[in-house]
Amino acid sequence: MRVVRLISLKLTLQLYYIEKVGNSVIIKGTSDRDWIYISSESKEELQIIKGKLPFVHIEEKNEKSMKSAVSLGFKKDRVVNWFEIE
Repeated sequence: MRVVRLISLKLTLQLYYIEKVGNSVIIKGTSDRDWIYISSESKEELQIIKGKLPFVHIEEKNEKSMKSAVSLGFKKDRVVNWFEIE
């Protein structure tokens, strides 16, 4: 299933960086803004990935991802609001 999602990402967005860490993957790309996608089921691999990222932005409503980021040592710093200028 992960491969299908990656193929559909590549078809719709500009990807400029892909790195495999064990069975985990880091993908960086651009749509209307730069973004990073992480897929992992391993806390050990997430620790390695954390060392490669200066920060993460997670929707606060995404409780599972917020909990995972905090457990890795990321500290909640500020709320980021995205808006579109027309």
